[in-house]
Amino acid sequence: MAVLLTVPLRSDLPRYQFRISFSGVIFTAHVRYNTRMQRYLMNICDSSDNPILLGIPVLIERDLTAQYPTLAVPAGTFFVTDDSGQEQQPTQYSFGIDHTMWYVDPTQGSA
Repeated sequence: MAVLLTVPLRSDLPRYQFRISFSGVIFTAHVRYNTRMQRYLMNICDSSDNPILLGIPVLIERDLTAQYPTLAVPAGTFFVTDDSGQEQQPTQYSFGIDHTMWYVDPTQGSA
């Protein structure tokens, strides 16, 4: 059985990065808000900060990395929810308030 993890996205900074373990592998995530597009974009890099996938739009109701099966992206599923129930896309200040990013880790199960 897979484990559902919260990805720690912030809305108080327009650009930041963090290291995180997905499915037992360390990655670096770069997150930035694009004011022209009015969207967050995410880059996934390996532990040495070498790019794997760049410019992923952070949108609700989609698997953010499924369309890239040949890349060395984390094995699980990334998705964003609108926790307000209004089915609105994330805004510059909505993460941690109205939106959450999740990662479904297929490599970890409950005992």
